[in-house]
Parts: sequence; C-alpha cells; structure tokens
Amino acid sequence: WLVYWRLGDAYTRLEKWDEAERALKQAIWLNQDFSGSFILLGKVELKKGDARLASEFLERALKMDPNNFSAHYLLGSAYKEMGRKDDAQREFDLTRTLHADDKR
Repeated sequence: WLVYWRLGDAYTRLEKWDEAERALKQAIWLNQDFSGSFILLGKVELKKGDARLASEFLERALKMDPNNFSAHYLLGSAYKEMGRKDDAQREFDLTRTLHADDKR
C-alpha cells in the first residue's frame, strides 16, 4: 500500500489528478487504516472539482486522525465549495488552533 500512496503523492505533486486518484484508491484498498491516503485522495477530489466526494474522504480521515490540521483545512475548503459556510469556518478555526498547538 505504501508504494501506491507514494505514487499517488508523486502524481499529486505533478497535478496528474486521474493517475493520483487511481493510485490512492489502490492504497486505500490495500490499507484502510492509513489516514494519509484518505487525506491525499480528498485533496485530489477537491482539485478535480468534486467537493462532496472530497469531504467524504476527509471526514473519514479525520475519524482516524482528528487532530490533523491539513485534513481540517482541506475539509473546510470542500465545505466552502459546497456552500456550507458555517461548517467551513468551523474547520478553518480548528486548523488555526491545531496549527498553533503544533508549533508549541
């Protein structure tokens, strides 16, 4: 699974969204307990314009890793795209709090 996650990460950095999506789905199929695959796949879906699907992956990631500020930020972005302003603001506020705590 780690090879597929790294491949998905590489494709994401190259902005090859479809290839990244395929690799990350394979990583998840092989290991459903790694939040990083769900977070990165959420980012990919957001970049592809599917905020609803992105939010599903990000919400799943946050169940595994509730203090991941990157996941909260991306989820806030997805909610904003979906017009869920209050939910987006809550996620952005959590992002700031978690990021500030991380710097301490």
